[in-house]
Amino acid sequence: MSLFATASRLILAVIFASAIFSMPAHALDLDWHGQFRAEENVIYGYTNGVSSVPNNGYTVPNTADSPATFQDLFLRLTPRVIVNDNVTLHSDFWLGLPDRSFFGSDGTGERNYYNTSTGNAVLSAHLLFAEIATDFGTLRVGRMPLNWGLGLVWNAKDNTFDRLPSNGDGFSLNTKFGAFEITPAVVKYEDGRSVTGPTGGTGDLTSDSGVSDYTLSLKYKNDDEQIDLGILFLRRIAGDNANVINPMGITNGVTITDPGRSRYAYNMWDFYAEKKAGMFTFTAEVPLVSGTVAGTDYSAVSGVVKATAKPSEHWTFNLNLGSASGQDNGQSGSTPTQFGAFYFHPDYRPG
Repeated sequence: MSLFATASRLILAVIFASAIFSMPAHALDLDWHGQFRAEENVIYGYTNGVSSVPNNGYTVPNTADSPATFQDLFLRLTPRVIVNDNVTLHSDFWLGLPDRSFFGSDGTGERNYYNTSTGNAVLSAHLLFAEIATDFGTLRVGRMPLNWGLGLVWNAKDNTFDRLPSNGDGFSLNTKFGAFEITPAVVKYEDGRSVTGPTGGTGDLTSDSGVSDYTLSLKYKNDDEQIDLGILFLRRIAGDNANVINPMGITNGVTITDPGRSRYAYNMWDFYAEKKAGMFTFTAEVPLVSGTVAGTDYSAVSGVVKATAKPSEHWTFNLNLGSASGQDNGQSGSTPTQFGAFYFHPDYRPG
């Protein structure tokens, strides 16, 4: 476990202890809500050449009958404790897990898109953070949600059937200056289960196999003109032991043994804008990426525009347009000289 992750958990433990033991004469406000979900999924005529059924994942073995099926039972509880006017404790506990693997994966384990989970534990803390109002802004510490714009990169919109809402262990400070707000943040994702974790996502907690984000965002909000503008700068770094494997498609089947080539190191500028005009809302998000992945130059761009019309309380019409740079299919066993694919967050669904 990294020193940063240990420190963040210690800070949160101190906050909880202070809330429980320092004010015995005051009752704390507790707000509960949650969600229960049961699913039956049927897949017709799907195989991917796997000879056995893995422990998790959407994989359908090539010996399976068609249709193949899998089920999901999921319960979440989200208690919130209001300690006082300045301190609120947020949590989101999951009993059972929405399937977090990739459809058609080879069963090597969970591969998460930049969030932190506790694997196949019976009870897992998806969120567990303190929100503290200070003279300098609102401070968040702990395992917190991550969201930006339409959700192409960070997506914590938390729709009913979202399976991979973004979160991470870290801290952020949101400070407002009139119509502007600025938010620096440091985020550490769980070693071993992110897309760039060790091979197979076994949860090997080596100190240099995880992913870290160092970010700074600036927002402008004008309620009179009904316009929002924002820019997010994100520096993403993965350690030398991070193994970049499919479905990210970086290595094209090549096993990279040089630790220095197994890391992420890239910058992202993510632009966001929203304009409301009567019953219409127009939103756009444009991420630009440059850096290196697995020792290969990485440059990607994507853009999405969403138009929404809400003529009444009962009707909403959406139009989604977007584009993302891709990657040529390289020769088997070859290492690409440049990588250019951009991946939307799985919980961003344009349809």
